[in-house]
Amino acid sequence: EAAVTRLHGATAPYPRAVAAIALRDFHEADQCLAALDGRMEPHLLTSLRGDRFYMESRYDEALMLFRQASATSSDLTTRMNIAICLLHAERGATDDNIKEAFDLLTDIIANTEDALARARAQAVLGTAWMRNPVGDRDENVRHAIEAFSQGLQPLRHEYSHWWAETNFQLGQAWLELPTGDRAENFQRGMLCFQAALEVWTPDAQPHRWATVQNNLGHAWERYPRGNRARNLEHAIQSFTHALKVHTQDEFPSQWATLQNNLGNAWIQFPGGDLRQNIERGIACHQSALEVWSRQDRRSDWAATQTNLGNAWALLPADGEERARNLRRSISCYKSALDVRTRAATPIAWAATLNNLGSALLLLPSTPRGENIQEAIECFNRALEVRSREAFPLDWAKTQANLGHAWTRRPVGDRADNLSEAIAFYECALEIIDQHTHPHQYQHVAAKLEEARGEYDVLTRA
Repeated sequence: EAAVTRLHGATAPYPRAVAAIALRDFHEADQCLAALDGRMEPHLLTSLRGDRFYMESRYDEALMLFRQASATSSDLTTRMNIAICLLHAERGATDDNIKEAFDLLTDIIANTEDALARARAQAVLGTAWMRNPVGDRDENVRHAIEAFSQGLQPLRHEYSHWWAETNFQLGQAWLELPTGDRAENFQRGMLCFQAALEVWTPDAQPHRWATVQNNLGHAWERYPRGNRARNLEHAIQSFTHALKVHTQDEFPSQWATLQNNLGNAWIQFPGGDLRQNIERGIACHQSALEVWSRQDRRSDWAATQTNLGNAWALLPADGEERARNLRRSISCYKSALDVRTRAATPIAWAATLNNLGSALLLLPSTPRGENIQEAIECFNRALEVRSREAFPLDWAKTQANLGHAWTRRPVGDRADNLSEAIAFYECALEIIDQHTHPHQYQHVAAKLEEARGEYDVLTRA
């Protein structure tokens, strides 16, 4: 940081350009780069322009420039930059981009004698495994964890920023590992985040510090062990810390993301006044929606609409107020589904359909049970994506929801409806285990016992 400051104080355009790019002062960087035309080797200037776009997260433009530079001088740094940009590029086929990145990185790891360069390549290879859209997800994440871990040790003293970044990415990988002891995975992930915070302090790297705080908040929110209220207190505290840096004026997108995350934590928080907690969550989501609407961030807007739908469905109320809140919830989910299509975002589409079905189930049923039938249709559509093989826990949750729906179905033969419900509950309990998901197991097992009891009475009569 001190070196960047010294460069920024220089008079020559090259050191000023390097400093401006590092500081993300892109207006200054563009002026300095323009002044360097004809004053340095073309491939070096092209590579420097690539750095400028890379730092602004404009990866497609950066990739084009790094490729141009590599045609003249394919040095190690340029090849590494090409690999990184390929992992983030929006143009081209994702599978092809990631395969090219894999090839570049494995070549660097195999052929360079520079231990630090190999370590950096291992860290980027970890990112490639995390982004790999093909193959078994569990295997991909485990490959990523191995690559990140191999990249850590050589970076500790020489490249503390890269060491922190690799710890951050390793923490993310542990959180996303779909198999193994979930609580232990999360503990490992949170230890990695804490390690990153040894380098990324609020004074030295406020932006990165806030990003880690956000991820710590996510980890605490999802942590499956310990006191739930205390875990969510930690999550709320982490999100609130991050908001001290990612303010609405300076970082509107990050601020909106944090508002969304904070809203989710408040909605789940079991301590204090439940209604007040959920109202806080609703206010957070509504604040985030204002930003997403202004920025035309349709994907983020849809995600927050879904979360707002969850909040309205959970808000305690009675009678007509309860029905009104559920209608608001249903409206939010249906708005989200205008964006979350099966073709574009199948996993999010299925999750939102599952939530929509749950809200429809909670509405007061009509004599013909139109809302129940619509809920059943939502759950069945969600299962088109939520297969047992690909998403076993989500599949089981939707199976349980179908059980709830069939027990509430007011039309048709009651015994037949209960028989359907029992079958769905039994399927759900093949996956929902009393050791790994005790609360869900107890709930579904109790519903199954109720359905069996009523079915036995009806069939014995």
